[in-house]
Amino acid sequence: MPGLIHEDFTAQFSDSILARARACLAETQLAPEDEQLLKHLRRSGSPDLEFQPDDDAVYKKQPDGCIWIVDPAINERSTYPAFVMEVAKSENPEHLKIACYNMIVDSQALVKCVVGFALEPNRAARKKEDKTACVGIWRGTSTATAFTVDEPSDELKTFRQADGTPAHGDLRFTIGDFVPEATAAQLSDKSILDRQIIFTLSDLADILRTAEIGRAKLDDTAPRKTGPKRKAMPLPEVYDDLRDPKMRRLEKEAARKEDIEAGESFRKDDGKTAVDSEEPRGRVLATARSKRSSRRSAGLQASASSQRSRDGS
Repeated sequence: MPGLIHEDFTAQFSDSILARARACLAETQLAPEDEQLLKHLRRSGSPDLEFQPDDDAVYKKQPDGCIWIVDPAINERSTYPAFVMEVAKSENPEHLKIACYNMIVDSQALVKCVVGFALEPNRAARKKEDKTACVGIWRGTSTATAFTVDEPSDELKTFRQADGTPAHGDLRFTIGDFVPEATAAQLSDKSILDRQIIFTLSDLADILRTAEIGRAKLDDTAPRKTGPKRKAMPLPEVYDDLRDPKMRRLEKEAARKEDIEAGESFRKDDGKTAVDSEEPRGRVLATARSKRSSRRSAGLQASASSQRSRDGS
């Protein structure tokens, strides 16, 4: 995900270039049907786009910003936005170049123009307080049977130098960069697609500076004191069917292990172990006195029996 500076910069750039495109259309004498087709330009954030260049593979991409055009006949957006913005997330311009190129290739040039921005320098340059920011434009052209990709002729163009001063030069866009091929084919006067929109590099540097100022104000906000913290209250244990299934499973496993350790001899019919019962675990052992009493009783019974035998004889 792009950072706060990236988000703010992309939104401001989208609003600015969209306002210039609408102003260019307003200055042009358009046929009523052409005006109806081109007046529905809208800015969007980061939509989820699905590309299927092959029969099997489906690629999902999420650009950092785009400009759509709504078809008034069906009141729906085109399949893909014609104008897309990408911001370097990994602080690596090479990754930005690959992402912008693939955006056009995977859409088979239905995405007609991709603008890539590298707003923050790498870590080594940041230590030197390097404020260099770059931009590049990729364009795609499609026909009924093929499509081509026009890459930047050189490295990414620097629009803000290392010391923070704006660079000289401009970026040139056309109305055709914002209009999908399906909509462009319906125009009666296709010369409007070649009308240019000039965006100076100084304008880009001013937008980036504004985004960075907003971030600096946010970072400089003094922390506010908080009130006394509320004491943590222990939560009562709830034993019902709504308890965590994992907790119930662990409790059953612990009970099963206790039963195994206690052994089968200590298990009673009611499901309680002998340790939990108030009854003794086994039979009561006879004491020494009880043993002597038992032997004396047995001796007396034997003497009485022998005496009865003699009397009978």
